[in-house]
Amino acid sequence: MSDFSDAARRIAANSPYVIEETGRGFDVRLDLADARWYELFSKAGLKETFVHHVNINAGPRSYTVLDDMSQTEWVAGLDGRRVPRLSGKMTRVLGMVFTWQFKKIYAFDEQGRYGAVVDYSFNSIDGHKLIRAAAKETGYRFRLNGTSKFALVCAAVGASSIILVPLGLILKGLFQ
Repeated sequence: MSDFSDAARRIAANSPYVIEETGRGFDVRLDLADARWYELFSKAGLKETFVHHVNINAGPRSYTVLDDMSQTEWVAGLDGRRVPRLSGKMTRVLGMVFTWQFKKIYAFDEQGRYGAVVDYSFNSIDGHKLIRAAAKETGYRFRLNGTSKFALVCAAVGASSIILVPLGLILKGLFQ
């Protein structure tokens, strides 16, 4: 265990975040939802997690963070027309993710009681604050990971095309 992950574990002690050691550093994990419920003629489920993968470079005492947001939803049973269906959806987002979300789903749970089967609010900045606090305490500096650098380059190219393409069309019209 590193001093960085120990500091993160201590800061996360009274929070819903779980710190897990990895080969390159540690993960800051939050399970947002893991629920199953009954709809009118079917059964459904939802599993959502958010993980900050912290990779530590001990030499220059730096770290990178790769956010990993995943969601799996499924439904099995009959649809509104009583036609059998089995459907599912999986979503995964990697990079530097800043999100605020909330979700409330009311349905019948596995014990047959009606109520909120999914009820949460989440702000990804809270996990980043936890990591930054541990880094500051232990003297580590933040560096962008490769995925985030690539996304920034793509954003810069896209933003520049908003300016350059119309400018090129204007200049083409002036010099024809």
